[in-house]
Amino acid sequence: MSPPSASSRTGSASRETRETSIHLELVLDEPSVPRVQVDLPFLGHMLEAMAVHGGLGLEIRAGGDVEVDPHHLLEDTGICLGRALREGVGPGGGSAIGRIGHSVVPMDGSLSSCSVDLLCGRPNLVWMAGFAGGILPGACRPAEYRHFFKGFVDGSGSTLHLRVLYWDDVHHGLESLFKAFGRSLAQALEPMPGGRLASSKGVIDG
Repeated sequence: MSPPSASSRTGSASRETRETSIHLELVLDEPSVPRVQVDLPFLGHMLEAMAVHGGLGLEIRAGGDVEVDPHHLLEDTGICLGRALREGVGPGGGSAIGRIGHSVVPMDGSLSSCSVDLLCGRPNLVWMAGFAGGILPGACRPAEYRHFFKGFVDGSGSTLHLRVLYWDDVHHGLESLFKAFGRSLAQALEPMPGGRLASSKGVIDG
C-alpha cells in the first residue's frame, strides 16, 4: 500500500493468538489495489470485493488454524477490521461521519442488502442469509461467514443488518453481500452535510 497522505484517516489492528495471526492496515480516504494474503483464499476474495466497493485502502496478512475450524480466522479478521476502522475514524467515535449506510447489490442471480449504524456503541448483528447447504473453497460452509460480521460489530461497536434476499449459488450470494457491506461502509463514513453530528441526542456512544 502506498503511504497515505497526512490528511487521510488511517487505522491498523493486529491479533496474535494460539488460533490466528493477523495484521491489518486500513486507509479510509484513499482507495488502492487491495493487498491481501489470507489462509482462507475465499475470505481474501471477499475482502478484496469489500475494499474495492467501499473505496478503502486495505492491506492484510492473516493466518490461522483453518484446518481445525475456519470460523477462528473469520471472526478474528472481522474483529481486526472493526478495530482498524474505529481507529481510522479517530477520537470522538462517530462525530465526523454520517453513521448510517445502506446498499442493495446484485451479482448475477443473487441479491443482497446491508444496513449499518457505524460506531454507534451498540454492537448488534442481524444475519438473514439462510444458505441451505453448499461448501465453499477451503471446506467452509457459507453460514460460517456470519462469524466474520459478528467479529466486525464487536470490534467496531456497530449495528449491522445483513440479508441475502435470494441467490443462484452461495459464491454469488456471499460476494453480493460483501459488496453491499463495502458500499454501506463508504456511505456511512461520509460526513453529514454541514459537518452536523449524526445524532438527535447530541452524542454518539461510539
